[in-house]
Amino acid sequence: MSIRRTKSGSMKKIVPFVLILFSLISFLLIPEKVNAATFDDINQSAVFVKQQAKDTCTLASAVMMVRRAAMATGNSNWAAITESSMKGTAWKNGSGLYYNFTYAGIKVSNGKLYNNSSNVNKLIELLQSHPEGVVIYDYSKPHAILLTDYTNGTFYCADPANSTPSGRIPITSASITINSADAYWYVASPQVNLETINHNPTIYLDGLSSDRDRTVSVCGWAYDPDNPSQSIWVHVYLFGQGDPIYLGATEANILRPDLAPLNIGTYHGYAATFDVPATVPTVGNLEIGVAAINIGEGNNIFAPHKNVTVYNTEPLVAFDGLASEKPGTISVAGWAYDPNDPTQSLLVQVYLYGHGNPIYLGDVEANINRPDLAFLNSCTTHGYAATFDVPFSGKLEIGITAKNIGAGSDQQTEHKFVNVTKNEPVIVFDNVTTSEPGTITVSGWAYDPKDISKEVEVVAYIFGDEAPISLGSTIANKKNEEIDKKYHVGTNHGFECTFNVPVGGNLEIGLSALNDGQGDHGYSEHKTITVTMPEPEKPETESVSEDESEKQVESVRTDKQQGKNTTDENIDSTQKKTSLTKLKAGAKSITVSWKKVTGNGIKGYELQYSTDKNFKKDVKSVTIKKVKKTSTTLKKLKSKKKYYVRIRTYKQSGSEKIYSNWSKTKNVKVK
Repeated sequence: MSIRRTKSGSMKKIVPFVLILFSLISFLLIPEKVNAATFDDINQSAVFVKQQAKDTCTLASAVMMVRRAAMATGNSNWAAITESSMKGTAWKNGSGLYYNFTYAGIKVSNGKLYNNSSNVNKLIELLQSHPEGVVIYDYSKPHAILLTDYTNGTFYCADPANSTPSGRIPITSASITINSADAYWYVASPQVNLETINHNPTIYLDGLSSDRDRTVSVCGWAYDPDNPSQSIWVHVYLFGQGDPIYLGATEANILRPDLAPLNIGTYHGYAATFDVPATVPTVGNLEIGVAAINIGEGNNIFAPHKNVTVYNTEPLVAFDGLASEKPGTISVAGWAYDPNDPTQSLLVQVYLYGHGNPIYLGDVEANINRPDLAFLNSCTTHGYAATFDVPFSGKLEIGITAKNIGAGSDQQTEHKFVNVTKNEPVIVFDNVTTSEPGTITVSGWAYDPKDISKEVEVVAYIFGDEAPISLGSTIANKKNEEIDKKYHVGTNHGFECTFNVPVGGNLEIGLSALNDGQGDHGYSEHKTITVTMPEPEKPETESVSEDESEKQVESVRTDKQQGKNTTDENIDSTQKKTSLTKLKAGAKSITVSWKKVTGNGIKGYELQYSTDKNFKKDVKSVTIKKVKKTSTTLKKLKSKKKYYVRIRTYKQSGSEKIYSNWSKTKNVKVK
């Protein structure tokens, strides 16, 4: 920033030859009378220097101090003050900076510091009377810096060390500390004064009202002369209730055409409404203050306070505490009371958010003694504390609602978040449908918070008056993007599966996620669905299917024709198995293909098919007597029915067959 100048003053005639010679050498340092400098002037980057040699830190610091003093006293040639120009007057080789010296009409003197915390108050006092700054020195380093100012509770300085930042910096970035300083240099004369500039913002509170319960509305305008084109923030406070209570902030950026004559711009208006917090139980005539938040130099400024009458018919509710002390639970605490009946306990309801519609977890009566609620000016038995089970784990969002008494309405708190762990699997039952008689299809998702990579087994049940009926199980491993978006547990936790049901009518269906570790199984909510049963069919006699090309007989028999169940058969678990490779549905038929198995005495295959996934009913078997055969066609099947198929190998031991374990089951719907 340039210095404002006035007309140059004349130099006094000096007779002595030595003084004439000195004036010829240092004519550039003769003060030129100008107006006093500002704080910004003496802190411009050109004022500050770095030391020219390892041991000249005190000289460099003194140069900066004298430059600032010269500038503030009207010397436009302050930039000619350097280490080289001052060295002959202020510096003694081998010793350092003189305790007292005069240079360019500026007298510098020396003083001692305490080398402890007492330095703080001493240096604050010195800076108040020496805006040009003071040089401080730490003998233990040894090093000196220029202390420039103490602003908003912080010391600022210029450190001549080349290893530190240039210009005006906080003392925390310098090479020495305030407490470690042992000595200081200051300008003894002339006295330095800086030109005062108003850096503080201007603010007016034009209007204050209360249009609804427990609210105040403010309007007015505010701006900062440091940057009139920039909008500033306005903070709103409630006074008269002990310490000022912060109500909120609004930006002064609303069009106010009436400000045009001020030449500051017209977008400096503000208007906003704020809630009076629940910690202010007694409303009525309230004192409100608004503060303009300063930008750049200066301080925050309050407009004169105003009063407004505020009413309250709504209950007050505070949500003080939220924790999860054991898996699957949350604990809440706070207080609630209604000014319509301060002696009555309120009912507080607890909700879980973030999972579709709010989930009601339960309620608790606010009737616990809280001596800290004496400020309510009523009885203090308005606290609440309770623990609730939650159906989800992870980061959960919880909210509290206080039920209103009399005039007014229920009041909700701001939501809080808590991390909840869960030992049992999490399961959500999304839907149940029926598309064919005697079947239901269930869908949803499940995961185990102990190991989110694990695939959870889900079991379906029919519930009623007697014991639940198990319909079978499926694995939750289908892709579901929404699960990961909500809970960040991965996408492969969905399931959808069709089950046969043994009875029809209005059925109540529930799901269970099996837990194979610590904790219980996870259980879903129940859903109801109406299921019809298929019409009874007349027994059909299956015929033997013959492969003409290979003259291979395939015998088909029912369980009753088979005459024995799996537990009666000869099973060798070490015997080589086969596996199904493909099922192709046709018109009332299925073409089955499998992997060929040879050697080890394998004689052929036994194939089973059924409309029952668990092969408990309606099971038929086909014997394939040629080991090289890898496909066959099942005929005379029921149209539109889903069939389950499995296959195994067999050996012959005398008149007995030895079977391998069954292959994995495949299914297909017949056309």
